[in-house]
Amino acid sequence: MTDQHVNLTQDEIFAELVKLFTTQLSTADAIKALKNKNKFNKKTNPTGIDSHELGLIVAAAKLEANEAYEEFTGRNAEIKAKFEELTGYNL
Repeated sequence: MTDQHVNLTQDEIFAELVKLFTTQLSTADAIKALKNKNKFNKKTNPTGIDSHELGLIVAAAKLEANEAYEEFTGRNAEIKAKFEELTGYNL
């Protein structure tokens, strides 16, 4: 039994990327809505969280998600090298 790899067509890659980018945009909207819903506003949300504190919570959550992802992939050095190779930019 051989492990044969089948490449996607350009149209299939495009369709998959559209799905992923749509999900990414939807997620960004959901994050923005969550922050706005919980942010302090004297008139509309007097029990909300102070903007600075909310920013710290967001940063901490992003850091945790990034660390978990980095641990999962373990590919940061490879990704950086490929980025530099393809773009000519040094990170």
